[in-house]
Amino acid sequence: MKKSLCVTAWVIAVMFDAGFADPAVAQGIRNEGAAISMTSGYLVCQGGFANNAGTFASGTGTVVFTGSEPKTLSGADELVFYNLVVDASGGNVTIPAGTRVTVTGSNFSPGGKLIIMSDAVDNSGSLIYSGSGTPTGDVTYSRVMPAGSSWHYVSSPVTLTSSPTGSFYSWDEVAGDWDTGTTATPASGRGYALQTTGNSVSFTGTVALSSSVSATSPYTTDYGTGYPAEPG
Repeated sequence: MKKSLCVTAWVIAVMFDAGFADPAVAQGIRNEGAAISMTSGYLVCQGGFANNAGTFASGTGTVVFTGSEPKTLSGADELVFYNLVVDASGGNVTIPAGTRVTVTGSNFSPGGKLIIMSDAVDNSGSLIYSGSGTPTGDVTYSRVMPAGSSWHYVSSPVTLTSSPTGSFYSWDEVAGDWDTGTTATPASGRGYALQTTGNSVSFTGTVALSSSVSATSPYTTDYGTGYPAEPG
């Protein structure tokens, strides 16, 4: 019978060796003060992963999230996985605002089910991939923006595979003005003026593996605000 793993002891070593014929399977993991360590092999998690206290050392192991229920990754400190796989046919896996996740191995598959949330302009979830592989599947970043205006200045943190909701305008460096037409699919790392309803926008696409940024120098400003004049 599969059970949730809740560890509260001072030290616990959970070893998942590659030589095992079957992976270890848990409905969920919640660490409340123990030291959990993987050596290698696979841990299949059918629920959330919470490292509220204590430590988690991933070794060279692979954590796989599967099952139809939605799941949440959370931790008082940064969650570091070696290999991380999200089942593309399973439920969403959410990184909530304030949670930091890093993947360091060569096998990273968001599976189109990994969602990074924010709940304020200065509080967002974080996902860093520092491995040597090429991630497979999309991730979604849901960005909260300041309320009170239909215009915002944004940049996509992913290489988009679908167009976000709203009208995106790029800056024309030569003309010194905003383009009159909208951009269908904004480029990663480039700033845009976004006109939209509400105060959130979601970017869905593959993990950006380069840190290139398209710099612009807006010449026209709204006097009194110091920001570029809104398109139109």
